[in-house]
Amino acid sequence: MLRSLVGSEMCIRDRVSTQSTGTFSRVTMPSFSMADLAKNVGERFAEDTRASSDKLYIAVDNYVYDLTKFQNLHPGGRAVIRMVAGTDATEQFYALHNKEVLTKYHDKLCVGVLSQDSSSGAVDTALPVLDPEDHISLVPYAETSLMRENWANGPWWKDSHRDFLLGIRHTLKDLEAECYETENSGKLVPQELAMKFGKLGLLACSNGTSVMDVTQKLKDQGKLTFPGGLEPEDFDIWHEYISHQELGRSIPLGTRNGLTGAKGVSFLLVDRTHPRTEDGLEVKHVKTSDTKAAATAWVYFDDAYVPVENLMGEENKGFKCIMANFNHERWLICAGVIGGMRKVLEQCFLWAMQREVFGKKLMDQPVIRFKLARMVAGLEAIEGHLESITFQVQNMDPMAQMVELGGAIAILKFQTTRTFTMISDEAVQIFGGRALTASGMGKMVENLQRTFKFASVLGGSEEIMADLGIRQALITWPSDAKI
Repeated sequence: MLRSLVGSEMCIRDRVSTQSTGTFSRVTMPSFSMADLAKNVGERFAEDTRASSDKLYIAVDNYVYDLTKFQNLHPGGRAVIRMVAGTDATEQFYALHNKEVLTKYHDKLCVGVLSQDSSSGAVDTALPVLDPEDHISLVPYAETSLMRENWANGPWWKDSHRDFLLGIRHTLKDLEAECYETENSGKLVPQELAMKFGKLGLLACSNGTSVMDVTQKLKDQGKLTFPGGLEPEDFDIWHEYISHQELGRSIPLGTRNGLTGAKGVSFLLVDRTHPRTEDGLEVKHVKTSDTKAAATAWVYFDDAYVPVENLMGEENKGFKCIMANFNHERWLICAGVIGGMRKVLEQCFLWAMQREVFGKKLMDQPVIRFKLARMVAGLEAIEGHLESITFQVQNMDPMAQMVELGGAIAILKFQTTRTFTMISDEAVQIFGGRALTASGMGKMVENLQRTFKFASVLGGSEEIMADLGIRQALITWPSDAKI
């Protein structure tokens, strides 16, 4: 099986299938030589000496597509397609589009395969179904060390972690398009999408180890599945680490947020579906720089009824519940942010290798390589920092964590969001005008530059995190320390 890197995915060539047991449905269509392709040029320009034809074909990635009717629907106009009619337009296509466009229209428009010899027999044209392994990127630094060939794994990584990453990424890949559609729709996350995340075990993964007892029962009852063949009872903090990174990598921030949701303060579970509670509860959407899918809202309570059994913890001690969650909240923000940065770094590498300006690829420019080096250096440093902190969370006594890790996690979050700001800035400079468009090849960078500041504010702003980190360090200051 020959693999070639196109866009951000592995395209698999020469994959064998059978009518009954193949990994994809068999679609048999003719094979075209270059001479055959050149005869199908459609209606020609006046200055073109080639004879017009009834059909307009182009080839991309050795697949032949009939654009006779589609040319009139092409967002860039008919002339752009007519300029490459009857030719292998792979290079021109990837200068303007990403791989998902080809995948979207392949079944509708593909009429055959481009053959480099004179053969013209029938061939399969169906795109291969990607295995979980095929979603692992070969782009430099697009993956953590766990998924890199020839890199030794940290002692905390087990086979189950790798299998889980493959499983959850494969699952999220099937949901990615729907999530981006929700992100750009201007609407709240639909209940159907949230239910889908729940039934696939993704919401449980994002809630972490504390809910795995309940998750195991639900899985045993057949009410949900779980990624990577893992049993929820075997789910540990490293699986949660991977969950947040993969959600950050594949799902836009607004949709992700829309899926989850001191003395005298009590912690209450408010059920808005309770018939007596809903009369005193009103929710109004708040417009932010993110999309409506993020579900940011004002919640108004007007003499709302809440049953006494919905009290969580002890009365007037709810502030402790809030504070006890801060370390975990900040840690998961860092994991999600780093996952998103990995994806954007991959996109920047791909764009720099595809995009040509004045006859040279962007990657040929020293300033572009410098920007990529800054991004790689910052990302690799905070990934190592996060792994170090996660190892302590896994092994340190919970009470000791309250003292020792509060400040350390605050510093981690401060540095992570500072790095996030730098990567957002550099990614915009590399993509240029494409970074300002909410669709097409720059959509991930556009989403990043519009939403990256959320991580800098949620869970504690950068100034607060920096100050907290140092103040926590001073708690254990040795009284006899002198220069």
